[in-house]
Amino acid sequence: MGAGYYNRRNFFQGLLDFDLKMWGSDWQGCPALNSVLQRDGARISTEESVKIFNASTINLNLHSSPYHEGVNPHGDYVNPRTFELAACGAFQLVDHRALLPDLFRVGEEVVCFATLAEARQLISYYLTHADERHAIAARARARALKDHTYEQRMQEMLESSLGQLFQKHVCRSDELRLQSGRRVSAHGRCAR
Repeated sequence: MGAGYYNRRNFFQGLLDFDLKMWGSDWQGCPALNSVLQRDGARISTEESVKIFNASTINLNLHSSPYHEGVNPHGDYVNPRTFELAACGAFQLVDHRALLPDLFRVGEEVVCFATLAEARQLISYYLTHADERHAIAARARARALKDHTYEQRMQEMLESSLGQLFQKHVCRSDELRLQSGRRVSAHGRCAR
């Protein structure tokens, strides 16, 4: 599921001997992948995506890169797909990302690969180890629902924003107190 970025076009050609299916747009010009591209590269709705995630034995989550042949060895950001797959309870193999260990326990909640060869080994392994695959996916789902929902992100954003606003208010109140010679109460109101 995803767009046909340069690295994905190259990487997925190395997996054609597996029962691979791909959904997403912008894959034109890559005839080697035409046989595995579903729906002629049409965009997929959110509802359809969830069904595909959950019906897939293994979801490959290769972050996009316009200039690497496969895995970006210096990749840091974590894409939304990582959280979507986890929230759906879908098993995923994801390329190594510098920020991923701060979000999920690697090897316990998500499984990572750094090269095509490693991805191939992991695909072969997890195709034959359904119990492990299901357990990892269940732990990822629990973690996503506990720590990575929109509600939690909004709460973090508000706490950060309000904390900064409060800090500005306290600093401004301290300036006023120093200039006027008045004390400032705990609520930021001036007292004589």
